Amino acid sequence: MSARRADLPVASERTLQAAIGEQLAALLPPGCYVTAIPAGDGKVTRAPAYRSGSPDMLVLVRGIAIGLELKRDVRAKQSAAQREVERDWRLAGGVYAVCRTPEEAVAVVARFAPLRGRISA
Repeated sequence: MSARRADLPVASERTLQAAIGEQLAALLPPGCYVTAIPAGDGKVTRAPAYRSGSPDMLVLVRGIAIGLELKRDVRAKQSAAQREVERDWRLAGGVYAVCRTPEEAVAVVARFAPLRGRISA
């Protein structure tokens, strides 16, 4: 009997963020930008101008801002602040996605940039 995805052990959000950053750095062509937005560890971020609910990662591809909100559990839901940021992000012309795996994140970004290879297992 196979395990359902929700029953599988999940990595920490920080581990997921690191894996996605590593994959995108290896796959994206020059001229793209990938960074983590530190705050997804449950600690209050007090940086000036930080907006609560900001996505966990920012990817810039050909002038398109892609916000990646990471959730490590298939049952996890966005907070009200995250839903508000998603709405504003899209109204501003950006792309926003909730991703639970590196594969999901790479698939979102691949819609806007040619990749230099394939995601490793």
